[in-house]
Amino acid sequence: MSEAFEEYTWAGQTRVRATALFEGGMGSLGSVSRSGQEDIDDDLNVEDDEEDEYGGAQFTERDVVMNDLDNDGDELREIVLESSAAVQRAVSPPVPPEQRDRIDRDVDIEDENVDPGGVDDEVDEDEEIDLEGVDEEDEESRMEAMLSSAFASGDTRLVIEALRSKIKHLESINKNVPSCLICLEPYTIPLTSIVCWHVHCENCWMKTLGSKKLCPQCQKITLPKDLRRIYL
Repeated sequence: MSEAFEEYTWAGQTRVRATALFEGGMGSLGSVSRSGQEDIDDDLNVEDDEEDEYGGAQFTERDVVMNDLDNDGDELREIVLESSAAVQRAVSPPVPPEQRDRIDRDVDIEDENVDPGGVDDEVDEDEEIDLEGVDEEDEESRMEAMLSSAFASGDTRLVIEALRSKIKHLESINKNVPSCLICLEPYTIPLTSIVCWHVHCENCWMKTLGSKKLCPQCQKITLPKDLRRIYL
């Protein structure tokens, strides 16, 4: 038995090793560990891939506008606005209370006696007929002439109608022009980020990156090297 099985002595007793009962030992059970292929560590250079696809970096940290003087800029902006309002009040002649009351009463009487819906419809039809084939410059000139004649006549109702027409004209122009979501103005040198593809003005991008390296719209990490010029 000692030739067929492996024996060992423990605590004064002779025993047979359990693994010796299987022919071929533990290898016959199928639980054999084999060394597999070793993992290979390769460096992935993402910057080279981006440069091949989107071109080289167009901006660096030197182009970023630091916002150290934001408080001074806000104070200066408030002073300019207050000065503009003061100049506007000084240029506009004061209206006597008696004349102001008389103008208000005249406007109220005209509004009560005239059907606003009918007047607006007729004016709109005439404007559509007159504006057929007129380009944007002629429309701008016509608006300026209407405002000038309304102010010269001194008729409050004409001034109000001219201002309403001017506002509608400006609103229609702004709807057709793409605007930056940061400054709310038409794009000046639009830039896009290859990280999130949001578009803002160059100045808006650089001021934002001066305070934090994030896209102002989606808050994704953005660096100056990620910006590219585009044409709209």
